[in-house]
Amino acid sequence: MEKTNKKTIKKMTIALVAVMLFTVSACGGKPTDSGSQPNDVSTSQSEIGSSSGSVSSEIRILPDKTELSIEAGKTTTLNVSVENYSGAVAFSTKDTGVFSVRKIDNGSATVTGKKAGTGTITVTAGDQTASVGVTVNAVDSLRLNLSRMTIYSDGDVSAPVTLKATYSAAVAGDKVVYTSSEPAVVTVTSDDAGMAVLTGKGVGRASITTKLGKAEAVCEVEVTNSDILYGEFQNQLWVSGLKEGTNLRGKVYIPEVMWDGVSYQSVMGVKEGVFENQANITSAYIGYNVKCISERAFRNTGLKEVEFQMDTSKESQIRTIAGRAFAGTKLTSVVIPNTQNGYYFGPGVFYNCSLLTSVQLPDALTTILADTFVGTALKTIYFGYLGETLDTSGNPVPAVHANAFSADAALENVYYIGSRAEWQGMLTGCDSAVLKALDPAAIHYNAKGING
Repeated sequence: MEKTNKKTIKKMTIALVAVMLFTVSACGGKPTDSGSQPNDVSTSQSEIGSSSGSVSSEIRILPDKTELSIEAGKTTTLNVSVENYSGAVAFSTKDTGVFSVRKIDNGSATVTGKKAGTGTITVTAGDQTASVGVTVNAVDSLRLNLSRMTIYSDGDVSAPVTLKATYSAAVAGDKVVYTSSEPAVVTVTSDDAGMAVLTGKGVGRASITTKLGKAEAVCEVEVTNSDILYGEFQNQLWVSGLKEGTNLRGKVYIPEVMWDGVSYQSVMGVKEGVFENQANITSAYIGYNVKCISERAFRNTGLKEVEFQMDTSKESQIRTIAGRAFAGTKLTSVVIPNTQNGYYFGPGVFYNCSLLTSVQLPDALTTILADTFVGTALKTIYFGYLGETLDTSGNPVPAVHANAFSADAALENVYYIGSRAEWQGMLTGCDSAVLKALDPAAIHYNAKGING
């Protein structure tokens, strides 16, 4: 019996070992020695799970466009999104002569066109790449041989009046188109080769705009009177006279610049008596660069209006208006532009302008000389910082000289740049006739101009 039991136990032990070996083999394992840890099998199972998970986590690069088109000289942005990746994203190209690419962050880069052509941007994330095709288009370029010119009103030229456009058309068949902003001042005709001829029709200013595709260029054109002569005076270009027998009518236009036979020069002044007694002149335009209007320049003309070229981006250069410059004209109102330079008004600038009712003087004018407003119908005036000065002997001279106004003058409104106290100081030493002319007026202090 005991023998039988021992045999039975031995058989059961062998059977149990066989079962254990079969189980380990079925699970992909192998027998271990007695030094193995009890969690070795679960670690393998964890590795298996991790391995199977990495197969489904592939990096994906998704640009917002696969083809990108820009113009030379322009910049645009390329955006990308990257899935299953948190590392650095790179943007690169081998076509740096055509365009440049500059990374902003992991999701975007700027692309700038350099010249017409094609190329590729490569976006890299980990071991994955994506490509974006780039096309850079040429832009119509356009240049004119002149950016400004002056011509005469009857079509005669003071300089070559042919404009020539040089260009590179992006599209075959593009044509240069010229237009005039003021056809009544200057007209323009052109041919297929980009050449244009300008013809002055009336005095004034106009812009000739030239277009080719999206490109644009502008030439500023001034048209002056054909009977006005320009010449050198004190090494500068001035209005020097009129052609013999001239009878000017309508508007006198004095340009900023004039052709002197070699190049364009600034027109710096008007010599004495140039337009004197030209009864049919009705208006005058004075360009930016004119510094001096000499004695009697417009005396006894039919002048009803004078306009000084003024612009917020450019200051008038006028600093001298000499004696009797506008005397005896039909002016009704005048605004003299401000300048950082000192002003000089000669005596009698507006003498006997019987229709003159309103004048705005420049801030820099410090003295009003005798006869300036005698014979006018002046009612409204704007003063800058007038003040007492000294004569050559060191004696004080009042800001407003005796006989500056007519004996019967009675102003209604005076606009003054300063305070009440400064106004009272300005009146120090003024003649009783001056005080009488100013006394009826309402004084508007701290003004910036008439009605301001």
